[in-house]
Parts: sequence; structure tokens; C-alpha cells
Amino acid sequence: MDMKKEILTIKGINTDQVIEDFCNYFGSYAKKVFSNESVRVIVVEMFFFRIKNDVAATVIFELRGQDIMDVHIIVAGGSDMMGFTFGVYKSMIKKIHKFFERFGV
Repeated sequence: MDMKKEILTIKGINTDQVIEDFCNYFGSYAKKVFSNESVRVIVVEMFFFRIKNDVAATVIFELRGQDIMDVHIIVAGGSDMMGFTFGVYKSMIKKIHKFFERFGV
């Protein structure tokens, strides 16, 4: 199994709107699993039927103020029983980065 993690910082944007837009961007693949005043945890899971692989991303939004937050991204999975990844975890990272590009990250 492959795993990749990153931390992004977003400033000057309404944090609640970013989180809502993130969930809408991934639609039914995104599930909010934890939420309190300063942390939101979203899990995005996808299964690729063609290659019979799945991948999951855990995205932790750490709110540091009304318009600043750190986004912790952990992506894992995407390998079959023989250990072949077929690049699905890289595909998930690209999709997440594509979302955050609009915020200049």
C-alpha cells in the first residue's frame, strides 16, 4: 500500500465555505466523519472498477481563525493483492490539488 501526506495552508478565505465546497466537489465520495469548533475531518473514498482498486483520502481541516486554516491530506490505498498501485493514489492527490488550486495553494 502506498501513502502520501501533505499540509497546505489557506489564508484569506471563509473556512466554512471552503469545507462545504470541498464536500460538494467530491459529492457522494466525501463523508464528514468528525467536526468540532477547530477541526473538521472529511474522508473521500473511491473504487476504480476497471482495475479493481480503491483509494481513500483523509482530509483534516484545522481551523486557526475565521479565514486561515491548515489542511492535512493523507492518501492511502490503491494497490492490489500483488502490490501494484496503478497510480490511483496519485490520481486522488491530483484531484485534491485541483480543488485547492482555486485558492492559490
